[in-house]
Formats: sequence, structure tokens, C-alpha cells
Amino acid sequence: TGVQTCALRSGGTLIATVVSDGYQRVEQLLRGLPAIFGERKASLGADEERFLQVATCYRRGSVRQAEMYIKAVEDPYLNLGSQLIVDRCNQKELNRALQWQLSNNLEQKRRRLRILNAMAGFAPAFGMLGTLLGLIRLLFSLGDGGLDVVGAAMGFAMITTVYGLVAANLVIRPMAIKMEQRFRDQLAWQKVKHERVRLLFETDNQEVNR
Repeated sequence: TGVQTCALRSGGTLIATVVSDGYQRVEQLLRGLPAIFGERKASLGADEERFLQVATCYRRGSVRQAEMYIKAVEDPYLNLGSQLIVDRCNQKELNRALQWQLSNNLEQKRRRLRILNAMAGFAPAFGMLGTLLGLIRLLFSLGDGGLDVVGAAMGFAMITTVYGLVAANLVIRPMAIKMEQRFRDQLAWQKVKHERVRLLFETDNQEVNR
């Protein structure tokens, strides 16, 4: 009974989510869930040092060496901003490209939050579906089955709703809240990254104008 209940609730929730959002997006979300519970980065990590190396090489006029360091920068925003500055992109094009990169990143994160919230809504619904199936089974067993059959059917009917509520409120919604907190932290670091790209661009223009 417990296995059937979990299979009904979990399978139904996943199928409904895949139908509404697509298999690829749901798969990407599930693969990225373990990272939510990892340690929070207090800095930009190795990209911080790599970006400083890019800036140092570029200010010295070593464009090729700067481009080598750019390839090692994993953060898409810093990578794109550094490459555009090294390519002598003007401010309008730089802002447009960085804005596109930021908007695309934000939309991906919002989509993942929407998927988790949708799963939190589907889980109780499929728990209720299990309850209805259990009640139907109970009605069919009233005439022929004994108390054991009736009790098993009633237990199946009730426990599916409990599992659905537990999955939604103790598992999925907390993960959505955790992801939203990480999302806010990343937005704060996004301002730091933007400021560093801006300083590199302004420093480059000041040296050109001298």
C-alpha cells in the first residue's frame, strides 16, 4: 500500500510537471536540486582571481594573455563582459549584451521556481486522487470483503492525502524557499560582478582618452 501510494503521488506529480513544463526543463531542475543544499559561496570563487588576472593583463596591453584568462572564467556574466571589453566594444553594445545575459539568467531561475511551485500544487492533488481511488475500492469491497479489506481500502484512501500534503509542505515548498533565497544571494553578487565589469570598462576608456 505504501509503495503504491508513493508511486501514485510521485509519478503523477512528475508526469503532470513534465506535461506542463517539458521533460528537459524538469530534468535540469532535478539535477540542480542537490546544489541548493550545498555551501553558499562567500565570494566569486576562482573566477575572482581569474578576472583580476584578465584586468591586469589587459591594462598592460597583453591582449592575448588576457583572452587566455577569459577562457578560464566560468561565470557567464564576467566571461561575456571581459570578452566584450577586450574586443573594444562600445558602452551601448556592452550594456545591451550584459542586459541580455542577465535577463536570460533571471528567466531560467524564475522558471525553475515556477516548476517547483507547480509540483507543490500537483502533489496534494494527486494525493486526493489516491483518496478517491481508495474510496472507490472501499465501496466495491463493502459487499464481499471483510473488515480487513475494508480497513486496507480506508487506510489507502486516507494515507495518500497525507503523503501528498507532506510532500508538498515538508519537501517541495521548503526546496522552493531555499532556491528563492539562493536566487536573492545571486542577485546581490550580480551587482558586484556588474560593478567590476564597469570599472574595467571605465579604466580602459580613461587610458584610451589620455
